[in-house]
Amino acid sequence: MELHQSDADTIVESAFETVFGVENIPQVDFYEAAELTQENMDLSEFKFLSPVMNLIIEGEPSEENIVEVTFTVNNLTDKIEPFMLHRCEEHGWEILKAEKVGDNQIKVGFHSAGGPVAVIYRELPEDVGETETDVVAP
Repeated sequence: MELHQSDADTIVESAFETVFGVENIPQVDFYEAAELTQENMDLSEFKFLSPVMNLIIEGEPSEENIVEVTFTVNNLTDKIEPFMLHRCEEHGWEILKAEKVGDNQIKVGFHSAGGPVAVIYRELPEDVGETETDVVAP
């Protein structure tokens, strides 16, 4: 199996295990634009929302020249947090921050020129802060 054959809702870690082998899963870091925010992301938290596709970016994206690309994601909901899985020429596989810019659109800043990409997501926690209690405030 190849990565581009992963179905929607496939756990990213499972797909990487199948493609690379359990012992050879590459480290995947998280970037906001060109800034490394977190190293070695837990791929078991993420699922595919789109198939893997090859992205071609015209121009010369770099860490100094971020190119923003808007994607339409028809299955975007309020219960998920979208990201972009990307194979960077310099850093290898990475997860890029995606900003929701419409009901079904996300914007992603790229610091390298295209390559394999896929929209991935992780589920947002259930309504954080709501607690069931019998105690009544005075």
